[in-house]
Amino acid sequence: MFAARLLGKSAKKYFFPSFSRLNSSVSLDDTPRGVIVFGGAAFDSISTVTSHSLNMNASNPGVTYTGLGGVARNVAEKLCTQGTHVSLISIVADDDAGQNIVSGLRKLGIDTSGVRILSAEGHRSARYTAIHAGDGELIVSVADMDIFTKFEPADVRALSGKITASNVVVADANFNADTLFELANICQQLEKPFFFEPTSDHKAGRAASYIQLIDIIKPNLTELMSILASLRKLSGVTLPASFDRTAKALHGNVYDAARDIPVGDVGELAMELRRLMRPDRSHASVGKHVVCSLGSRGIVWASAGGVAHVPASELRLPSLNTNGAGDALMSGLAAHVSGGGIIDLSALKASVQLAAQHILAQSQKLD
Repeated sequence: MFAARLLGKSAKKYFFPSFSRLNSSVSLDDTPRGVIVFGGAAFDSISTVTSHSLNMNASNPGVTYTGLGGVARNVAEKLCTQGTHVSLISIVADDDAGQNIVSGLRKLGIDTSGVRILSAEGHRSARYTAIHAGDGELIVSVADMDIFTKFEPADVRALSGKITASNVVVADANFNADTLFELANICQQLEKPFFFEPTSDHKAGRAASYIQLIDIIKPNLTELMSILASLRKLSGVTLPASFDRTAKALHGNVYDAARDIPVGDVGELAMELRRLMRPDRSHASVGKHVVCSLGSRGIVWASAGGVAHVPASELRLPSLNTNGAGDALMSGLAAHVSGGGIIDLSALKASVQLAAQHILAQSQKLD
């Protein structure tokens, strides 16, 4: 439905009501400033295997860290630590996890007036459990995120004042596709740069229906493949041969094979996604960018100037736990644009450095 509206005709203009469906006892701050972040806030449990080899279907020695997470919440935290005013738009249950999430956000100085709190009866706050190999690469994760389906397009429309007051809008893929389409469309109407974090392979494909409304997207390799596959299915686009080569190499062996995909192929795929994002519809001051994370191999950046590879070796920091590093990278880019900057190679490297610092901090937590 919403996909057909986007692909078949120009985006629909909406009337934005002033009525807010959020807690009426909270006064929303619409002062023009900073970044507004939409998406997940969760309670995380992150385990890292400490042995040199991984034994599947068996117990592995390791260490576990628990704390607050969620892609949007992580981005908001990193923005806050950089001195950027940030508002988080999310949804939690009135349970122990939800109370801890909201309390933690407020302690950080993040505006929580846009966080909906549902009754604990029949709802549970989001939880994320992940297992990483000793080198920091993700092995498997479980995301209990059903609560995010309760955030609807009408909730986004009710926040048009906050969106208008922001400099940059960032979203992860935790909300439903129709909700995210609504957000992306409103950002286009209000001429706000829209940054998108695909979040997971399963959720990344949702971006296909509003890909032309995204200004900056930051997938990893498998998320990039998921988005391109969804675009081919949705609109019948012809993809370069590198797509099939990469899909074949990743099939059934993502953990090991992803490290061997030629950077040139990743660059070609990133440029193809950028082409499908319709650069002619970009904000002149921002442009259209695809920043593909390759974990320990660095990042590939596709922009109007072509493709650039920033290898991890330039960072000279240990990569012991990549959980949250992509969120730190996204926050660096959003803060830079919110402050009036443009996305160029120096800004990108500075954001990668921020992500590397996050990796180092995470590794110290696990020592």
